[in-house]
Amino acid sequence: MAMPQRNIKPRFEVHQINQTIVETRYRRTEDGINEKYTVEVPYGYDVYFPAGHSIRVATDAELQRLGFMDPPDLIDMDSGDVVGQAQPVSLRQVVMRRAAGATNARKRRQADMPVTPQRHGGVELGDLEAGSEEDEDA
Repeated sequence: MAMPQRNIKPRFEVHQINQTIVETRYRRTEDGINEKYTVEVPYGYDVYFPAGHSIRVATDAELQRLGFMDPPDLIDMDSGDVVGQAQPVSLRQVVMRRAAGATNARKRRQADMPVTPQRHGGVELGDLEAGSEEDEDA
């Protein structure tokens, strides 16, 4: 019987966005009236969380204050326990690497197996673990 796979994800992931955005700001005039004006500012960073939420952080100082400059902890999504510290690798890179491995494994398996009605495409991404024999062949 296969061991159930643990649902381990980094606590957060930070991506710098090299664009500018237009912000609307207000200032109070000497007459006590709020005056609206716009200013173009650097976008900053998007911070992604494993539950699918994200926030925008505008500056490096704010990123530091919120604790997003340090490597994130790895979290067991089922229990909420901290299980280690993340390596400096992007979640996107992990998914792309696994998808490539799954595609190569699927091609090898399809070449060896006759197509039957029960077979619907091949390997699920969760079936491949980093460092498995199938990944090394890719």
